[in-house]
Amino acid sequence: MKRNPVLVYLFECTNIISCIVFPCMIFFNVNGWFFPTDSVYSDMELFDCMKSTAIAVLIFFLVVGIPLLLLLVDCFVIMRGVKGFRVSVFSILTAPASYPVIRTEVLNEETGFRRFHVTSGIIIFCSNCLVITAFAYYIIRIMILSTAFFSL
Repeated sequence: MKRNPVLVYLFECTNIISCIVFPCMIFFNVNGWFFPTDSVYSDMELFDCMKSTAIAVLIFFLVVGIPLLLLLVDCFVIMRGVKGFRVSVFSILTAPASYPVIRTEVLNEETGFRRFHVTSGIIIFCSNCLVITAFAYYIIRIMILSTAFFSL
C-alpha cells in the first residue's frame, strides 16, 4: 500500500529552511533585533533586543513545531498498521531527522526517495546543530552584554 509522504516533505522543508534562516539572523544580528548595535546602550535597548528575540523564537518554534506535530500524525495515523514499523513519540521528538529515513526504509521506497530522505536527514541534523549553536551564542553574548551593562 502506498503511503502519502506529504507531511514528511513538509517537515523536511520547513525544518531545513527555518533552522538555517533563524541562526543566520542571530549571527548577523539582522536589523539589530538580537543585540544592541552601539557600543553604548541603555537597559531599554538591551531589553528590546531580548523582547525581539523572544518573539523570533516563538515564531521559530511555531514554524518548526507544527510540522513536527504533523510528523506525529504521519507516524501514528498514516503509518498505522505497517508491519515492522515501530517508532515512539520520544524517538521522533529527540531525533526527528531520522524519522523520514526509517519510514522510507520500512516502506522499501525507490532509491531516489531513499537518497533524498537521507540527504534531508543529514541537512536537518546539521541545521539543528546550527540552531543549538546560535542559541548558545545568543545566551553567552546577552549575558556578557548584561553583565557589562550592570557592572557600570
